[in-house]
Amino acid sequence: MGGGKAASLVIGPKEGYAAIVDKGESLCNASLIQIFALSTMAGCFIGFGALLSLTISGNIDGAIKCLGPGVGTWLFAALFPVNLLFILLSGC
Repeated sequence: MGGGKAASLVIGPKEGYAAIVDKGESLCNASLIQIFALSTMAGCFIGFGALLSLTISGNIDGAIKCLGPGVGTWLFAALFPVNLLFILLSGC
């Protein structure tokens, strides 16, 4: 049944390393204005991620806070890496 070749969305280690090297080479050849724009965009994404974490973890209802004082801290720590995800997915 089936018959065709299976497609994968995941690349192997060699291809991943090659992609990172290609990205590094393209950044080395980028102009100063492009580097500044990418850095500014990455900083904005860090700010968005921090604001998201603070907004959600700071506005927890009393029903969740009754579970313990560390729930808000844990939620902040779980949401803060979203800014890294924004940066990686955008290619900044």
